[in-house]
Amino acid sequence: MTDDRDKWLPIADAARQFRILPDTIRTWARRGVVRSHRHRGRVAVHTDDVAAAEHEWRTRGKITGRRGRLGSNSGRES
Repeated sequence: MTDDRDKWLPIADAARQFRILPDTIRTWARRGVVRSHRHRGRVAVHTDDVAAAEHEWRTRGKITGRRGRLGSNSGRES
């Protein structure tokens, strides 16, 4: 069983792991797309959320600003 603490990474580490610019991940965190929290003065993000956001970003090219609604356009046609 995986400990949930293992799924939190500082933004710089998550950016390296997913090959995304740190500013992109910071933007997602600010918009609530990925869960984040401050730990020892650094912002950490949840890797499951970053993976989901990265997938959505690469396949659709857009992400809305609410966690749990990645790529959702609230039921409206694009």
